[in-house]
Amino acid sequence: MYKKGLFVLVLVLLSLAFTSFVSASQSVVVSEVNENLTAVYVQNPLNFYSYEVNFNIDLGESYHVDFANVFGGGTTRGSALDGDSILSVYESKLGDAGAGFGDGTGTYNLFNVTHYGGLSLYDSLLVGNNKSEDRPAYCGNGLIETGEQCDGSNMTSCVARGYGGGVLTCNSDCTANTSKCTGIYTPPADTTGGRGGSGGAALGNLVNVSDVKLEVNPSELNINVVSGQESRRSISIKNIGSNKVTLDLVLAGLNAESGFDSNNLTLEPGEKKSINFVLRDLQKGLYVGQVLVRYNGQTVKSVLLTINTKSANFLFNISV
Repeated sequence: MYKKGLFVLVLVLLSLAFTSFVSASQSVVVSEVNENLTAVYVQNPLNFYSYEVNFNIDLGESYHVDFANVFGGGTTRGSALDGDSILSVYESKLGDAGAGFGDGTGTYNLFNVTHYGGLSLYDSLLVGNNKSEDRPAYCGNGLIETGEQCDGSNMTSCVARGYGGGVLTCNSDCTANTSKCTGIYTPPADTTGGRGGSGGAALGNLVNVSDVKLEVNPSELNINVVSGQESRRSISIKNIGSNKVTLDLVLAGLNAESGFDSNNLTLEPGEKKSINFVLRDLQKGLYVGQVLVRYNGQTVKSVLLTINTKSANFLFNISV
């Protein structure tokens, strides 16, 4: 047992150098045990009661998720392969008066995925018991996140970074490589970079992510639906910033049949619109999902969804 435990610990420590999220506190760590087994850990968890980890997966490939017992009893667990080839693994801790898991120390196994096909980490979300959200950055998912200047082929250009021309490349640590840029360097107004953005500089009609100001209501939805039936809900989004923005809307953590009437929304400064989404073919059980409001690939607002799916007879008896 001692040798087996030591081997697992070594795997976790080695994985930190290659596949860990960039975070100063709690983070998600992925260890590729072999070509068909991926182990997922949470490091330094602090009072979190819900998480979602998303992977890119080859559509049609088989997989199986085995959850560890981090949250213990009174949890809801699940996984869903949606139409965009994203495997979403999620879990919520219930009861215990809202108490979260973890004191900010240690490394714990959340779940393991046995897969037969390509599987790569995309992003994650950790929700605290005070409703705080921690979405650690991950270098390698193709999104420009906080602290990154580029990610793979997602980058700006030499001109946007203050050079006259040339070819910009991206280093493996998601920093911009300007060694092949040409011309006299002039510092741009902003090159800090935002999640899914364009290096932070305002290019064309793009707005800096930090300048996107939205008001979303409600911030959380608790929904009761009948198993197998369609149910519609709506949220309102108001642009309280000074720039016109075009937003992308994503319904994360649920099945592929559920979604928005329209996934794009354009708002003028001060404009407010309601957007509808539909829940379809959810089977009996408890689901935890999110409405993600994104600008240029970066999530700027989110709405937590807790969906309790019951049989028609159960809901009828409750109403009586």
